[in-house]
Amino acid sequence: MEKLEGKKILLTGASAGIGVAIAERCAAEGAMVFLTARRKDRLEQLAAKINQSGGTAAYYQADLAQPANIDALFAVAHETLGTIDVLINNAGFGRYQPFLEMDFTIAREMFEVNFFAAAYLTQKVLRLMLDRQGGDIVNIVSLAGKNPVPNLAMYAATKYAMRGFFESLYREVRQHNIRILNLYPGTVATEFFQRSGYPEPDQKRVLQPADIAEAVVCALHLPRTATVSDIDLRPTNP
Repeated sequence: MEKLEGKKILLTGASAGIGVAIAERCAAEGAMVFLTARRKDRLEQLAAKINQSGGTAAYYQADLAQPANIDALFAVAHETLGTIDVLINNAGFGRYQPFLEMDFTIAREMFEVNFFAAAYLTQKVLRLMLDRQGGDIVNIVSLAGKNPVPNLAMYAATKYAMRGFFESLYREVRQHNIRILNLYPGTVATEFFQRSGYPEPDQKRVLQPADIAEAVVCALHLPRTATVSDIDLRPTNP
């Protein structure tokens, strides 16, 4: 079994929900987590909580919609961690509305954050992994990247783009002992509903952020000779 102890992990979208759960779960296993998101106060609180609990965390505030911010994030993360064993692309947001009402300024921002930021950061981290001939890239996608959802057309398009890109990239890099996992959660009890306008479900009956974190860690625990490339994760009884 692969151990997380001592692993250096770069995690985007770390200020709430799934990102917080993944950070805490990985840190509890002895990984050093480098956190990034837009909300500095939340990053500071999470890093302090992890460090006070005996883990190791650092953070850098960044809006990933701007490529220059990604350059700065990578430079600080690389300097802080020394290397990056695991990249977890979790940052993203959506808007729930009919397509004819879609503001294309928001649509472009969704593509910048959900897709282009993940691809651009992956390119930077991948160079380090190729030098070492090994590493893990985990992408928190969405079942909207497989199953079309009315009134989420543009959000779904960003997730379909992630799916196609990372499935193709996996075939480029697997010969270098680099594993790529696309994780497709169904409905998760997060802030997504308040921020997107999507009708809010019964929060107790859907997936919890800790469920996603557990799936990520289980996949990372696999021996290096094995990989899980896709995980569809759904609520048991929504």
